Amino acid sequence: MLYNETEAARMYREAEYGRVGTRLIGDTVEPDSDYEFLNRSETERIRSTVLHPVYDPNSELIGIIVAHTNRPNIFRPEDKDFWTALLRLVEPHIARRIILARAEEWNGDAPW
Repeated sequence: MLYNETEAARMYREAEYGRVGTRLIGDTVEPDSDYEFLNRSETERIRSTVLHPVYDPNSELIGIIVAHTNRPNIFRPEDKDFWTALLRLVEPHIARRIILARAEEWNGDAPW
C-alpha cells in the first residue's frame, strides 16, 4: 500500500507496542533521513516535518498531526520540547473532533 512506509504509518505500527511521541525531521532530503516521499515532487516542497500523536482519553492513538514546510531545519530535534508543548495545546481539540466524527458516523466531509 502507498502509505505503509510513511512516518505516520510507522507511528501507528509502533503505537501497537506503546505510546509514541512527537517526531521531528529536520531535513527530509539529508542522506541519513529515512523519510519516505509519496512522489518525487514532494522533495521540493517537504523539507522539514513534525508529526505529533493524537490520543483519545483511553490512550489509543486515533490520529496524527502532521506539519510540513519547504524550508529545511525548521523542525529541529533540539526544539522538540517546544513543538511537543505547542502541539499538545491543540491535541485535545483534534481528538474531540475525531471522537465526535466517529460517534456521529459522518457521511462525506468531516465537520472540521
